[in-house]
Amino acid sequence: MDYIEIINELFASDLTSYQIAKDNGLSPQFIDNYRVGNSKIENMRLGKAQTLVDYWKNLNKNNPTIQEGQ
Repeated sequence: MDYIEIINELFASDLTSYQIAKDNGLSPQFIDNYRVGNSKIENMRLGKAQTLVDYWKNLNKNNPTIQEGQ
């Protein structure tokens, strides 16, 4: 699975943009821009993309019951 698919899974989850942003030192507006498609994940800076990928992997490792959004 590549980083784009992983970040899309994170954005499709039940986690709010605020929660994702707060947990990763990012702004909710930054998350929302990618979530709603105003910005492309492919154009996200590598450091921020890696932070989100690591966050999602850590969440799934610690809580395998996290499910994607409906």
